[in-house]
Amino acid sequence: MKNILFVEDDDNTRLMYCLTKRYLPEGYSIYTVTTGEQAFRDIQDTTYDIIITDMNLGEGISGKQLFLLIKEKHESNSDFEMPIFIFCSGTEELVKEAIDNGAMDYIYKYQVEPQDLVNKVKQALKV
Repeated sequence: MKNILFVEDDDNTRLMYCLTKRYLPEGYSIYTVTTGEQAFRDIQDTTYDIIITDMNLGEGISGKQLFLLIKEKHESNSDFEMPIFIFCSGTEELVKEAIDNGAMDYIYKYQVEPQDLVNKVKQALKV
């Protein structure tokens, strides 16, 4: 079973994430949370194969901060590999910063179709 965590505070975008399930092969579970705090708590208890997070999550922990917290938590584990995609509507500078800090890839929030997202997930998980 492959676990995918989507971190998104926008209801419509979260619905699109859920629609990607129909394009995935059997054996995938999709979990969604609305805040960086929820995501960080969930990561303590559940192993995710990939995380896709919005950069701007409103108040509290941002997607960028979440990414850095995950990276920091696992910095002593050289075998740790969790693809993290940054889902953003931001600038190229934000995208470059995320990639420079180790994000696997980025997805522009308002330019992605569910099948495109699934293809990126499959590629990241080497399915």
